[in-house]
Amino acid sequence: MRAQLISAQGREFNLPALFSCVLSHTQGLPCSAFSLRCPYDRTMLPALESAAYCRVLYEGATVFYGPVDDFEIGQGRGGMSVSISGRGLAALLIDNQAEAAQFSFVTLQDILQRYVLPYGIRDIVSAQLRPVSNFSVPGGSSLWDALCAFTQASGGITPRFSGEGRLIISQGGGAPRSISESSGVINLKYLKKRYGILSEVVVQRTDGFSLTVKNNEYIACGGRRRRIITVPASTDELAMRQLASERIESSKAKKSLISLSLPGLFRAEAGDIVELSLTRPGIFGRYRVSEACTNYGDRCYTTLELIKE
Repeated sequence: MRAQLISAQGREFNLPALFSCVLSHTQGLPCSAFSLRCPYDRTMLPALESAAYCRVLYEGATVFYGPVDDFEIGQGRGGMSVSISGRGLAALLIDNQAEAAQFSFVTLQDILQRYVLPYGIRDIVSAQLRPVSNFSVPGGSSLWDALCAFTQASGGITPRFSGEGRLIISQGGGAPRSISESSGVINLKYLKKRYGILSEVVVQRTDGFSLTVKNNEYIACGGRRRRIITVPASTDELAMRQLASERIESSKAKKSLISLSLPGLFRAEAGDIVELSLTRPGIFGRYRVSEACTNYGDRCYTTLELIKE
């Protein structure tokens, strides 16, 4: 595994052989991230000072590309080294705030031209998305919020970035994987939480109209936790139902997950679908990879965070 620093002007600098590298790939928030450590000498300082981006390569292919957030030079018994860390390209959209806007009719190209392309993101693959009427971007939203709000309203899609930095706006995309006792699981944690899950969400308009969306699976397990949301009278029924569904799905996030480590690098990527067959803990079924963390160094392994499909 090797890495390059890239200046805002496109100048590339090849870093020395890495001591260690950790790559965390996610599908959205929190943002994908990287951290690496390598030997340092003073000739590297200009490249470090001007570094805007970092590219990490494995077997000749780019496996991570994103902005550099910081670097730190240190000296110890083993000599001098530098640690560099940063995030994926989604950080460019998360860090920048969008102006409040109201659109009577807006297309994906309109959104990209206003909220994505001006911030240096050019490599984009997208499905055909329908235009959206009466679309608004509230004040205080990030560019990422604006993009996600449109793609959700248009096609129920959450955008994501691939490891090489491509913005993907489409459904699916995850490769099928399987993990069993023979996969050499190093460690495993299984978390199941009930607290915080919503059983129903009531959305009421200021004109008196209301609707309720229920989490029937949680209700069947004896769960009761209701929330009431008030929206303007101009909000249509479809938007109200979508808002309630999103709140329920958000409440279920990270309430049932598995974290496990496997020997080797790049055993799966965020978004992949994993068929688990672990007889010792009795865990079986289909899970989605919400985060894949690759650890390169003296001991190479991959940690996956899995959410039940």
